[in-house]
Amino acid sequence: MSSASWPDHLLTLQEWDDLPEDVSRQLELVDGVLQVSPRPTIDHQHIIGQLYAQTYSAFSAEDLVVVLEIDVVLVGDPLPLVRAPDLAVITREFARTAPKRAAAADLLLAIEIISPGSSRRDRIAKMIDYAEAGIENYWIIETDGIVTLDAYLLVAGAYELTGHFNGGRATLARPTALTVDLDALVIG
Repeated sequence: MSSASWPDHLLTLQEWDDLPEDVSRQLELVDGVLQVSPRPTIDHQHIIGQLYAQTYSAFSAEDLVVVLEIDVVLVGDPLPLVRAPDLAVITREFARTAPKRAAAADLLLAIEIISPGSSRRDRIAKMIDYAEAGIENYWIIETDGIVTLDAYLLVAGAYELTGHFNGGRATLARPTALTVDLDALVIG
């Protein structure tokens, strides 16, 4: 059995594209540095699926598409920043182009689900990265005991909390009006 050699230098976007596909882990590129995380747990995947199912109709009615783990280029070369939100909302028009990845300007919403070990990255690093890139809406979902959803709106270059929901139903207005049953996101 042979193993792929990992880069020993800062990567460009072209080198990122040239990496072999690896579905055994989650890869992101931060200032040219390859970051590797384990694949999502079953609970995490279940939440992604339930959230997708619950939001599909509302977004679709607005000609929007919910996608899973799309690579989003927040900063280009020479030190690229490529993130992969758990879920993202893009326009149907953009989705029809069958992009390999998106630019920050293509996203209307980035959604991250906190996993063990990802809280600091999702609540601090990604929040700053998404805000600096101009992604207008950001949601963070956490399942430590009760399911919570924090919805943020980009205002003057920084995110402002527009809604904090602890279990039950979260009624949101952006990027479209919808209600999410937070309790149904976890495996019962």
